[in-house]
Amino acid sequence: MRTFEEVLVRASLEVEDWFRRACQNPGIEYSVFYLPSTTEHDGGFSLLHTAPANPEYLKGPSIPMGYSKREVLYWLEKQVLPKLPILSWR
Repeated sequence: MRTFEEVLVRASLEVEDWFRRACQNPGIEYSVFYLPSTTEHDGGFSLLHTAPANPEYLKGPSIPMGYSKREVLYWLEKQVLPKLPILSWR
């Protein structure tokens, strides 16, 4: 991801997917897992309840239980994503 705007578009898609999964399995804790950017690859993130298969992904904060889609998107935009090293170095 090269710009924060791209990050926010991805966040919207991730929140929609998270909400669908969270409604199907209430009570399961979901977290932000992120892949830091390096000179070899761009970073990224996902909202998951278990770690991805790629061991380079790091666990970030857990999504607060009971948050709505709008609250999760706001939380990601203002408190979480600006702190993650996921923007491209190129």
